[in-house]
Amino acid sequence: MPFKGTLNDEVNEKLNDLIVLIYPYFKTEDNINQKFFNPLGIAFLSALLKERGLKVVKIDCTFRMFDEVIEQIVILRPKIIGFYTMVTFTKNINDLIEAIRPIFPESLYICGGPLATLFPKAFSRKFDIVFKGEMDATFTNFVRDYFEHGASKKYFILKRNLSKYSGIYVNKRYKFFETKVIHLSEKEFKTLPLPDREDFDHVKYQKFWQEKEGMKSTSIITTVGCPFNCDFCSKPIFGNYLRKRNINDIMKEIEHIKSLGYNHLWISDDCLTLDLKFLNEFCDRLIEKNFDIKWSCLSRADILDFKVFKKMKRAGCEKVYLGLESGNDEILKLMGKNLTVNMGRKAVALYKKALIQVAGFFIVGYPGETWETIDQTFDYALELNLDEVSFNVPYPLPGSDLFERISMIDFDKDWVVENEIKFVYDSVFEEEIINQKIENFYKEYEKKQLLNII
Repeated sequence: MPFKGTLNDEVNEKLNDLIVLIYPYFKTEDNINQKFFNPLGIAFLSALLKERGLKVVKIDCTFRMFDEVIEQIVILRPKIIGFYTMVTFTKNINDLIEAIRPIFPESLYICGGPLATLFPKAFSRKFDIVFKGEMDATFTNFVRDYFEHGASKKYFILKRNLSKYSGIYVNKRYKFFETKVIHLSEKEFKTLPLPDREDFDHVKYQKFWQEKEGMKSTSIITTVGCPFNCDFCSKPIFGNYLRKRNINDIMKEIEHIKSLGYNHLWISDDCLTLDLKFLNEFCDRLIEKNFDIKWSCLSRADILDFKVFKKMKRAGCEKVYLGLESGNDEILKLMGKNLTVNMGRKAVALYKKALIQVAGFFIVGYPGETWETIDQTFDYALELNLDEVSFNVPYPLPGSDLFERISMIDFDKDWVVENEIKFVYDSVFEEEIINQKIENFYKEYEKKQLLNII
């Protein structure tokens, strides 16, 4: 059907040249184990847009009510409404867009993030434009061009040359178009502006953390990308290519974070300790700056450098989180961890010798396991004398090798249910037995922790 719109539809003129970026997670009462941080994905994107002089408002739904979010969007009347997508956000995204679209049918609805990158066709049913992968400078160009063109969205999509926008995906009855996803080079990554933390409710974030753990924590990114290929891991955005931010920018960001009232950092890199030269420089600068700020990070169990661990401690590191996963070497191979049980033992011992607390992540019930290997994992976790232990069953995240192998995955089953151990696919292991084993473990773990204190 030929397009019959005009360059300046009457409804379009009533909308503001403004993009709203939505982080669609709503805090629930079942959030006992959740850890809430400023959503840095939309924060970096907002900073890029503002750098180009574009008007942007971020809506972080974490501490908001659904109707309150809708009311704010109605007041703003944005020409573009963008959503960050993850598998656990799917229901919230659908509910929000179904509430907003009838009010602003002429707004341009776009989305990005991990799940949209993996399944752009599915998201194109409800969104006008999907952006896959890293949103580089071409995304800001797209927003600027859309505002300047003044066309209705259908005219813009139909007539505009979309080939200059990387990672774009359109699948409408009047047009199909797709461009290749690109990754920023490390040089480009180093030039990114500091994330824009405006619009986040820092008071509520800090109150949450103060009540939960007696500190005021927020997240920071220093590197992106991970060269390892764990079977259960999905890396649709940053991929395998490790890139490091400019150290001076990181120090400026920490100064800003301190000025907002935070006193603890969660370094949300895939693995801060992958590049020891960068890690040493990071720690040296923190020691030099004397920020008096504590931090935690993810690490791998094959990093066994006590000298580095001692420096991390001097730089403020309180706790590392290790993906130990299993107490059986064959299951670790099955998971693609490229680690051994003994490496885990050594890493935990060295970190604790450096007076850094250690938390361990474990997966039980992996496809290919037996009840014997599951019990070995519980024994291993108890033996290590960890400061924090977390168990889960396998989650076949879209984009992971595990996802490709498992059949009968139920996307409606448990992706949004918090604090429960449930399989989202047909497993040979009974949830009730695994939950009982986890409960028994924690009884023994707490007993052992108490004996250590005494």
